[in-house]
Amino acid sequence: MTSPSNLFAVALSESFLRDLPPTVVGALQRGAILHHIAAGQMIVDEAQPDWFGILLSGLARVYIDPPDSPPRAVRDVRPGAAVGIAALVGADHPVSVRAVSHCRVLQLDHHRVRAIVEREPSAARAALGEVVARLFDTYEGLATDTRASVRQRLAAWLLEAVDANPDVANQDNAVIVTHETLAAGIGSAREVVSRSLEALARARIIELSRGHIRVLDRPRLQSVATR
Repeated sequence: MTSPSNLFAVALSESFLRDLPPTVVGALQRGAILHHIAAGQMIVDEAQPDWFGILLSGLARVYIDPPDSPPRAVRDVRPGAAVGIAALVGADHPVSVRAVSHCRVLQLDHHRVRAIVEREPSAARAALGEVVARLFDTYEGLATDTRASVRQRLAAWLLEAVDANPDVANQDNAVIVTHETLAAGIGSAREVVSRSLEALARARIIELSRGHIRVLDRPRLQSVATR
């Protein structure tokens, strides 16, 4: 992890904090930390209720962690979105956030952000707008899961993982992911996901190797995702 410099301005310009006064922006920059998170690694888990940041690049996924069942993916996090927004209201959250592709995340001092939200009406409105946007993201994700088959969700996941990370796309469209992570990401069983991957590989749409999935035929994979 390294301290950010001009990345802070980029992160802020793409986030819900973009319209805050310059004096407030300067206060937010103090204590900010840039994290590089590898694909498949955790960004935030239940044990970090005070973690707050902004996704700069890559794709991450939010999972709800019920006590008596496996984690279930509920929404995606794309550049500009907040990570750990619940920290601003001091709420406990039984969720975790995991990187789908390599991610850069700018962590902000949640105490400082929370204090600004509490005293600045414009910041409070912006935070409320971010919460509503993330709620609609969750609704959309759940609706998609309800309508789509495992095969469709799998194809869409692979396409999004490649698109979210230009570094991956430049390396033969290879996605570094385990079948377990992929199954959790689309809300299915590992065995079902493995069978679907093998079917796509037999059709020469993807290529499988240990820990890697390479997209061979993007148009056909797109067709699988949408039909």
